[in-house]
Amino acid sequence: MADMVGVMSEIEERNSELESENARLTEENKHLNEQIEKLKCNLANTVHNLTEAEKGNSEKMQSVENALKECEYRLESTKMELKHVKKVLFEKNRRYQEDCITINRLQITIETLVERMAQKMGCR
Repeated sequence: MADMVGVMSEIEERNSELESENARLTEENKHLNEQIEKLKCNLANTVHNLTEAEKGNSEKMQSVENALKECEYRLESTKMELKHVKKVLFEKNRRYQEDCITINRLQITIETLVERMAQKMGCR
């Protein structure tokens, strides 16, 4: 019986760990989405400000194009990172769901075994 309590404790601990990881990844996903929005805004502001301040100056326009390329690169990099985080989050969530199913099956098995033991011992 103590072994079953230990197993249940381990299952509950794993479930708690998975819930924490799921929450952390969700928060990280939110943070990355906010970064993407900030980068988009910064990109638009940079392009606007540089274009207005330096019209007609080809050297300065090259600067704008370089800044735009850098922002686009950072945006793509952040999108790739976000895609990876989403993939990890999906996988963690899938494993979490599988663990929940396993936990439910184990709980049913434990209850069934306890009932059988009780019946054999004449407790019920």
